[in-house]
Amino acid sequence: MTKLKLGIPNGSMVDPKRGGLSYLLEKAGIYIDNLGKNKPLEINIPWIEAREARPQEFPALANMGYCDAYFCGDDWAKDWDLAGIESKKILGLDIGKVDIVVAVRTDILGTVIYASEYPNIALNYLKSVDNITQLGIKSTDRVWLSDRKDKAQLFPSIGKTELKAYYKLVDGVIEASQTGETLKNYGLVVEKVLMSSECSLYSKKELDKSKKEKLYNLKNMLEKVK
Repeated sequence: MTKLKLGIPNGSMVDPKRGGLSYLLEKAGIYIDNLGKNKPLEINIPWIEAREARPQEFPALANMGYCDAYFCGDDWAKDWDLAGIESKKILGLDIGKVDIVVAVRTDILGTVIYASEYPNIALNYLKSVDNITQLGIKSTDRVWLSDRKDKAQLFPSIGKTELKAYYKLVDGVIEASQTGETLKNYGLVVEKVLMSSECSLYSKKELDKSKKEKLYNLKNMLEKVK
């Protein structure tokens, strides 16, 4: 049997207290074992092969053939789309909702350096409002940057992005926020909401007929319980 290779995200998205994807899957009668246990995933649906990865990787991994469909946030799908890797949204699940926001420290006169886990969303936004000195971390000298008020710099971040602003490594963040409470705790004020995101079922753009049928069977299972 040709199976649908389904990407299952690890991390907060499947945490019942946060993203809630595992609860939704179980309501649909889909049970996954070994998630986060450093073992291959096992799933009770015979026509699905479950494959684990970080949600921010899935659009690129699907493009490489790692999976046919996957769960991830609209934010990560958008970030990869801006990099030229397109995904097809099959179903929004109404869970894992966040806003992608631009937030800055309250103790600065002008924002110079932004940190973000979303390099392409951030770069796309900053290009629309400012000049960019570079995408990277080669020039982080604060004195040099303080003389370039007309330009911005994007600092790539892998987690705990708000802390980089709190400890003044950067001046602002382009980050996901559920309630705004974490941003407030670290002295950041939201300037702009760039997009809203939810956990969704996605697929790569082209699937053969057999896998397409299985994907829409999965969609129907989820639609009944979301």
